[in-house]
Amino acid sequence: MAVLNRCCCCLKIRTGSLVTGIFFLAIAIIDLILRAVGLGNVPGVLAGGIVFDVIFAIMCILLIVGVLKDIKWFCLAWVIYAVVYLIILLILAIVYTVMTVAEYIDDDKGVSLGAMIGGLVISWLIVTIVVSFIVYCVMCVYSHYQNLRDGIVEGDVTVTRTEAKA
Repeated sequence: MAVLNRCCCCLKIRTGSLVTGIFFLAIAIIDLILRAVGLGNVPGVLAGGIVFDVIFAIMCILLIVGVLKDIKWFCLAWVIYAVVYLIILLILAIVYTVMTVAEYIDDDKGVSLGAMIGGLVISWLIVTIVVSFIVYCVMCVYSHYQNLRDGIVEGDVTVTRTEAKA
């Protein structure tokens, strides 16, 4: 049984999954453009994010094709990649927090404790909103995967298996 029956309270799971793929593909393309434009100013380590964005764009294309052609494995591949992305995002947020606190402790520039805490609160608020949105999208796409796996298309049951009576 699917985790969700509807996406955003009114869209069918299939439509929500398609919107998810298109939305995140647009985000990946925009991020690639921004990285390409600023590549000359970015250290080599940060430029590695381009590879991540290219893979994410490919996974989004697979999701779109998977939704349109009812290929459940393409949908599941996107779910797995999105979960990996979430884990990396949370690790980076924790590292950023630790580095910010360590810099505050070692800094002699007179940055106030309130300013440092305020910056971290805003950062974690943004991370929480982004993670919540991605988790909801993952649940939507995973629900579509479950519907495809179970032979349910757009709320109507499609008979895919027959059982022989003994």
